[in-house]
Amino acid sequence: MPTRRTWFGSISAGEVRLALGTLAVILWSMTVAVWVQAPVPCGDFLCPYTMGTLVRDAPRLYHVEAFHAAQVALVPGTDSLFYPPVYPPQLAVLMAPFSQLPFGVAVTIWSIITVVLYAAIVRAAYRSLGSRLNASLVGLAALAFPPFSAVVGYGQNTVLLLGACFLAWRALDRQQPFLAGAALGLMALKPQFGLPFAVITVAGREWRMLAGAVCSVLAQAGVVWLAMGPAAFTGFLAIVPDIMRNTDALEAVSEHSHSIRAVTRLLPDAIGLPLWVMSVGAVSWIVAGAWRSAAPLHVRLGVAMLAAVLVSPHLIGYDVVLLALPLLWFGDWFVCRGRAASYWVAVTLLFVTLSFSWATLTRVQPSVVVMLWMGLLVWRDIRATPHAVRAPA
Repeated sequence: MPTRRTWFGSISAGEVRLALGTLAVILWSMTVAVWVQAPVPCGDFLCPYTMGTLVRDAPRLYHVEAFHAAQVALVPGTDSLFYPPVYPPQLAVLMAPFSQLPFGVAVTIWSIITVVLYAAIVRAAYRSLGSRLNASLVGLAALAFPPFSAVVGYGQNTVLLLGACFLAWRALDRQQPFLAGAALGLMALKPQFGLPFAVITVAGREWRMLAGAVCSVLAQAGVVWLAMGPAAFTGFLAIVPDIMRNTDALEAVSEHSHSIRAVTRLLPDAIGLPLWVMSVGAVSWIVAGAWRSAAPLHVRLGVAMLAAVLVSPHLIGYDVVLLALPLLWFGDWFVCRGRAASYWVAVTLLFVTLSFSWATLTRVQPSVVVMLWMGLLVWRDIRATPHAVRAPA
């Protein structure tokens, strides 16, 4: 964030602090209000919590009716809450220790882990950039970032993917592409975000990174096999076609979706689906070009993370927490280049459009347009970088 009167050219850092502080109070108050009124707080945690209890009963894990019955038996009063088991089986193994605890205790511990992990990632990323951005503004922006309160409020787990990207960045910064790939292999927890990272490995001929990702996924599969046996894989593979056929139905509230697919879904399938495929191709082309450029590592990886949000076929507001790192990285880059004015406008609009459900009026969240604009701003500056194409690692 800027430290002097550079935000829109006239708004001071103190006024930005006040705005961010007010937004944080509003968002977190809304989160607490939802907790008070909901049948259970952090309701989305019911799915991984139930998955964890079925580690020793793999045949029931991907049987939808049996899964729901297990959920209701674990947390009485949740009959009306339907969470199909759409996650891969490694999440069940990860959540098994939490499932040994009462739901209230487990979800409290998970919320604390989410907050601590998010704070540690943002703090470490900020410290690595030096002192070009104002620390208090960065901290307030991280607290007021709407997807952060959403990921805690829903009991979601996207912060794990943020952590995977952070570890990949640290490994690449230390010239350890295999470890970076191993970290990115953790994206298999939510594979719908994986395409841009596959693009950078192929476009940049990052074969050691690819090897690390493959080994990571195989290691996860090995752990699942030891803990749950082959039934976990056959069950998941059997339910995947149903997930693919009912992707739209998985959007509990379509107005909360923030990817390009949310826009193309408004069109007839004969038009919307090809348009989405073409959009994914265009974004992937930009990701490949950015990765081969001489832009700083954190900017190139940030482009891939922004693309992961944009091209995901299933993305709810809390998943946009993945942008916590790119927003920081891009801000530092634009400030260094003396071209931050338009970027801060985009960031401000992104906070505004992510804060409330504007789609009740517009049918689609305008955040999608803002993220596309932000991506184009970054891509324009990457293309203007006067250096040779970077060699693969």
